[in-house]
Amino acid sequence: MKRILTGALAVLMLAGCQGNGGPAEEPSGSNMQSIISEGTPESREDFAGEPVPMLSGISEPEVEKVLLRIRQSSKRLLTHSDEGFSDVLAGVQALQVDPDSMRQVPPQTKLEHPVQVRITFQDGQRYDLSINEEQLLIFEKGDDHAALYQTAQPFYKEWVLQQIGDEMCGDDWEAGKPVIYLYPEQPTDVSVRLDYQGKFTYTYPAYNDGWQVTAYPDGRLVNKADGSEHYYLFWEGSGQFDWDFSSGFCVPGPETEGFLRKVLPQTGLLPREYNDFITYWVPRMQHNRYNLIHFAGEPYERIAPLTVTPSPDAILRVHMVYRSLASPVELPPQTFEPFERNGFTVVEWGGSSIRAKSD
Repeated sequence: MKRILTGALAVLMLAGCQGNGGPAEEPSGSNMQSIISEGTPESREDFAGEPVPMLSGISEPEVEKVLLRIRQSSKRLLTHSDEGFSDVLAGVQALQVDPDSMRQVPPQTKLEHPVQVRITFQDGQRYDLSINEEQLLIFEKGDDHAALYQTAQPFYKEWVLQQIGDEMCGDDWEAGKPVIYLYPEQPTDVSVRLDYQGKFTYTYPAYNDGWQVTAYPDGRLVNKADGSEHYYLFWEGSGQFDWDFSSGFCVPGPETEGFLRKVLPQTGLLPREYNDFITYWVPRMQHNRYNLIHFAGEPYERIAPLTVTPSPDAILRVHMVYRSLASPVELPPQTFEPFERNGFTVVEWGGSSIRAKSD
């Protein structure tokens, strides 16, 4: 069996995590302003940041609790009796934005890869903040719109993650739309098992401890469990892993589509496959200032081993790992081995969007 995996193994070191995996040191209220201003790239100095009036005017006695969250399993709830409560509020009050960038957006607007801060007041009023490297979204409970700003402090997201604690040490990543195509030479009953080392968030058709299908040469699949017809097996999941960014590509967000159209054929994907890849991922990447992209190989194989029975003659697994960047970086480009489709061929493509403390 010929198995092709794009990429190589390395370790991504995360800023903000101590060597023993413990939480980063929390800043004190007295130096909050300087701490969340450090590390702001020069590219962000094209406007003068100003505090957000509705945040800078918060009175601490009026606040009942503050919830910091990156996902359901990584969150921190603070009340007046908790150490760090005043520091967190001071950090919220010190957050600065470009005041001229403010616009009203629908309340259901969502940011990509945000951290979330919920401030609940004693009188029941509530502010919901979503923050990423580029934007701040504020929604006040009961309003018919939210306020969207460009932030002056991309480092603020990292500071929130530090406040959450050691649950965030390691990359929090989401595997988005890996799809598996089966191309046998004749109609074949096939068993597909994915021993994923994270948590499945969705599979289609239902995984049920493995997929059992009849596969046809044109890629059509018939699920034995319910007779439904498909053209690929779909799964999504989430977990934590240290990804390799020692090689790859740094691509301006608006140029992502053109980059993928050029590179994906080099990995061995056919037009039907890489066009599906592009239409899924580009809308999630094109609005980032830059995308740091790596095509994972052995590390991905270890966390998502794939077993197909009967054994295929060739397997291609293309898994893109990316994170958004505020400024460009230089790194050696990846190259790809030629892939030849012989006999029973299995193809998988997918991607992981990284939410790391160093984001």
